[in-house]
Amino acid sequence: MIMSHVDNKLSEICEQCDDDNDNNKKVIDFLRELMQNLNKEKKELVGVFGKTGAGKSSLINAVIGEEDLLPTGTSRACTSVIIKVEGNTENQKYVAIVEFISREELEDLLLSTKHLFVTSSGKKEKVDAESKDNSDRMTALFGNDWRDVPYETFMCGEKYRKMSTSIKKTQRFQCDSSSTLSQKLVDFTKNIRNPSSPLYWPVVKCVTIKVPNNHLLNHVTLVDLPGTGDRNKTRKDMWKEMLSSCGTVWIVTDMTRPESDEEPWKILQSACSIMGNGGECRNIRFICTKADQCLDELSPEDTKAGIIQEFQAEVQNHFPEDGFKVSIVSTKEEIMPPEKNEISDLEEFLESLNNPEERVQRYVSDAYGILALMMGARSQNAQQKTAVFNKLTDGVKEEIKKISTQMEPVHEIFERILTEGVNLAKQQWESALDEKVWYFQQ
Repeated sequence: MIMSHVDNKLSEICEQCDDDNDNNKKVIDFLRELMQNLNKEKKELVGVFGKTGAGKSSLINAVIGEEDLLPTGTSRACTSVIIKVEGNTENQKYVAIVEFISREELEDLLLSTKHLFVTSSGKKEKVDAESKDNSDRMTALFGNDWRDVPYETFMCGEKYRKMSTSIKKTQRFQCDSSSTLSQKLVDFTKNIRNPSSPLYWPVVKCVTIKVPNNHLLNHVTLVDLPGTGDRNKTRKDMWKEMLSSCGTVWIVTDMTRPESDEEPWKILQSACSIMGNGGECRNIRFICTKADQCLDELSPEDTKAGIIQEFQAEVQNHFPEDGFKVSIVSTKEEIMPPEKNEISDLEEFLESLNNPEERVQRYVSDAYGILALMMGARSQNAQQKTAVFNKLTDGVKEEIKKISTQMEPVHEIFERILTEGVNLAKQQWESALDEKVWYFQQ
């Protein structure tokens, strides 16, 4: 009701704005675009990041109360695609929408491995480190013998024809239970060693799972990402692309040595950097899983203290302390005492993101900013228009200042490397010149 009233008011004021000249017309078009974005259904994106095997999928299952929803990893399988989990408001079914890459992208994958196919003379090139990622993807799709025929023969063969016709733009699954849906998704989301049939994860862009009757997912989307620290470059780099879109970042690591594990701290530093440069991120939570395995070795209090101390030493200058929290959890709630297991804290946090009052506050705050710009565009007072212009300019300058602060260390590294390169080139040139002079003197 409040949002609808605000929207109507903004529309009325926007129509009254003067758009006779080109400058005002550009401003009005810009304001209308802002209003359209304001009215779009915005879900809070919670990205779940962490090293392969840290227990991200199990954590999501435990927090939303769906034990069998996401296929969980084993020593033989790991999540290989981005999986988004959100609420289903249309019916009572568990739904999954699988989005595939295009046929052109599949052809690009094959073209990138063309040199690995056997030649007409029967020669095979060795798979080097640079080619291993794409070679693994080809093996998942077509089996171990994909290299046994020449590239041109393979492109005309049954395996390629069958795969290229089977990948549509999207594929939809609908099931009565989460466990049934989970089983259907294994071939599309998991990289399994020695599979008995083709795996489709190399040609999957994203999987969106819709869960019915779950109040934690009304206005929240949880994103389960492939693990960092993975030898597979495609999976390893996916988290970097998603990080800047997430309003909340959960960094998951196991309980054994969270302060000394490099991967979660890399994610934390990247998240803080993106926040400092105007990204979406507002909340970061460092989550230690598998706490039930360390009950006799480490106390939750000591672990938290160690992580917070490391945070203060490494990244606090780039991030407000109240935006960073540490949680100690176990998905095996029957083993971990409830008073020490903070799964319920994560549930409460998701509830707060769904809180209607907070959503209205965020909406009104954004609307107020648009209104201030409208009043400036509507005004005939040159002084007021100048004030609006100055306010926007100051905002841009402030954001540029933040970016500059983040770029200074990078600039220093570039300058040092370039200086070293110039000095080395100068030395080599002088040495070569001396050799030439000596040669002609002889």
